Amino acid sequence: MHELLLFAPVPAKQHHDLLQQLSGLTAMQPTRTFERRLVFKAYRKPGFIKTRPGGSQDVQAPETQRLNKLLNGSLYYIQVVGNVREQDFGSMPASSTSSSLPASSASLRSDVVPQGTGAGGDGTQQGQGSLSSSTPMNHGAAAAAVSKGYVAADQPWRLEFKDTPEAGARSGVTSRFVGSANLPSGNILPEMTAWGFDYVSEYVVEGHTFVLDDTVLFMHRVLTFPPSNDSGGGSPKTLAPTEYLPSLDKMVPLDTSGTYVLQASITVQDSGNPDMLKANSQRLLGLKEHLKSVVKLEPEDRLSLDTRSESQLHPRSVIISAIRFIMNGTKRNSPEERDISPPPTKRKAIGAATSAANFFTPLSQKKPEQVTWRTVSNSCIIGKYNQEQALEAVKSGVKRRIAAFDLDSTLIATKSGRRFATNQHDWKWWSPTVPGKLKELNDKGYLVVVLSNQKAISLKKDLKGGRLESKSLSIFKQKVAAVMQTLDVPFSIYAATENDEFRKPRMGMWREMLDDYDLDVASSLDLEQSVFVGDAAGREGDHSCVDRDFAANVGIPFKTPEEFFLNEASRPISRAFDPKAYVVGSSEDEPNITFSKKNDTELVIFCGSPGSGKSTFYWKYLEPLGYERVNQDILKSRPKCLKVAKEYLQAGKSVAVDNTNAGTETRAFWIELAKEVNFPIRCIYLSTPPQICKHNDAVRAANPKIESLNPESRTSLPGIAFGDFQRRFQEPTLSEGFQDITHVEFKFQGTPATKELWGQYWV
Repeated sequence: MHELLLFAPVPAKQHHDLLQQLSGLTAMQPTRTFERRLVFKAYRKPGFIKTRPGGSQDVQAPETQRLNKLLNGSLYYIQVVGNVREQDFGSMPASSTSSSLPASSASLRSDVVPQGTGAGGDGTQQGQGSLSSSTPMNHGAAAAAVSKGYVAADQPWRLEFKDTPEAGARSGVTSRFVGSANLPSGNILPEMTAWGFDYVSEYVVEGHTFVLDDTVLFMHRVLTFPPSNDSGGGSPKTLAPTEYLPSLDKMVPLDTSGTYVLQASITVQDSGNPDMLKANSQRLLGLKEHLKSVVKLEPEDRLSLDTRSESQLHPRSVIISAIRFIMNGTKRNSPEERDISPPPTKRKAIGAATSAANFFTPLSQKKPEQVTWRTVSNSCIIGKYNQEQALEAVKSGVKRRIAAFDLDSTLIATKSGRRFATNQHDWKWWSPTVPGKLKELNDKGYLVVVLSNQKAISLKKDLKGGRLESKSLSIFKQKVAAVMQTLDVPFSIYAATENDEFRKPRMGMWREMLDDYDLDVASSLDLEQSVFVGDAAGREGDHSCVDRDFAANVGIPFKTPEEFFLNEASRPISRAFDPKAYVVGSSEDEPNITFSKKNDTELVIFCGSPGSGKSTFYWKYLEPLGYERVNQDILKSRPKCLKVAKEYLQAGKSVAVDNTNAGTETRAFWIELAKEVNFPIRCIYLSTPPQICKHNDAVRAANPKIESLNPESRTSLPGIAFGDFQRRFQEPTLSEGFQDITHVEFKFQGTPATKELWGQYWV
């Protein structure tokens, strides 16, 4: 069998909400799941497993064959798993339900570990509360435990084998071979010892399980036993699995931060069918896409799940890797490295808490990584360096000043002299004064951040190249990490990779930064003493004015790199347009638009660029007059538009054609239609400047939930749409056959809130 997997860490604060969301997704209530997991360590050379007579008498012949096949592999640690119930925790230890209670006995004894087990070899070293211990208790309590409590002797077990993930997989999911086999119930030590394994420790996996078609979603965490002698498995002296499960409130979460792990898995029975493996991989990737706004499911790096290399655990997935570490087992040492079946006195008894520490370090105890990365909305890349100091300063309660910068041609430049870096090493400081100035700002209490447009970076995975991220993203991360480490002050970067809300001059990156540092309250910011520095300043030779426009949107002072780092004088600027100049400020400023219906039935066509305001004009002025709307974006072709318009006109209904109708050739189709049906044709010409059209398009696409700005939920248009209109445009004239032409100059009208929003810089 093969198991296909994706993983995601789930912070404690998100746990409850995610449970509800998964319940809605799967249309089921979660199944509470508890698993006891016993860890065993091989002490015999592979291939030398000889089952002693009677050692596996409870295992059927086929299961014995499967067990031998698994155990003769190269595992070093192996897992024995048993499901338990929530009510089993904290219940009194009891003997098998099938056994009878002695009438005069004052105590019950569980089975003693047979001689030669991993408990020490002679069966004489006993851990308190273990399966091999003697547990005195009142006869009445024992009877109650037998009827209601946890019965260790009836505990079913199964052996689980989970191999290291396959190398070179390009499916976008983790793939590995898995196998399992049933084991005898109760005391499993004799069988495991006969197969060459010592008992090491145990722990509990607790979580919730959902099933969506063939996909199992398991959100879980690891619980260890409390380190007290009366708790059973937690005592360092315990040399066998516990027969008593402490109450759940006494179990100790491995990760004290409360983080859970969400595991999405599909088990494929026919491992030799590549089409089935591919289809199920695609199913997992579809689930990942569906949940991307809630949780980030990702495959695990093979090395982080290869337990031969614990040092290569990925920082982001330390919990996942840690759990897999203890669940997978590690490779056995070569026979030359140790004796076969050493004397019992040389075997080391390891308690649950001690062994867990040997296997892995919890996330809450890990030293924070200096550079961390995450991605928001599959668009904005966020990198942070040494953020503990920055967060402490935020908590101080003092109004925070922000020193924000563009990256390229502001803080750094390319060594090669090219416009874009050729590799991760192709960078240098824009000026020798840059690092000193940034350190000075940090010393003065400024929060140093970088807000950069990086549209050249692709967030698509390079599966063909065997990488989990694109080459452009990898180079960017390595380059920025080098900048951060060279500077060595608290530092964060926000990089917009798409033409969306995060791209400057829009304020998405700024809002994300404020939210990250809990600065989204006006009283927590000192905007007047903050600054944004960037090279796109609208000067002669600058590629744009987006940095200056961004600072204007945010409301903080702006400087160019020359002004800020070199103390040069400011240079003249030239903005393409100021949107506020097109906002209707008062009733006296209202545009004097007069349009009335002149004929009982007539054809009206618009002429104007995409984003010029044609649809808005129709809904405000023509729709109330009873005009039917014909739009090629909806009907998809000109012939269909002509057909529908003709049907309306023949039915006696006036028609408004809401298309661009840029040139005389296009408008001629409608003039011919008007002649054919013998109705007059009129034209409404919107002379909105190209920059305003692009601005309207950006505002519309970025605000799909504001009906007055985007009533039809339109997305952003490609730049070629505006250029194509300008290339084909011919101003309409009466000589073409129009009854009249209404000329409309653009002015934005709306509520105070929409005026403020539209009046910002968007392109």
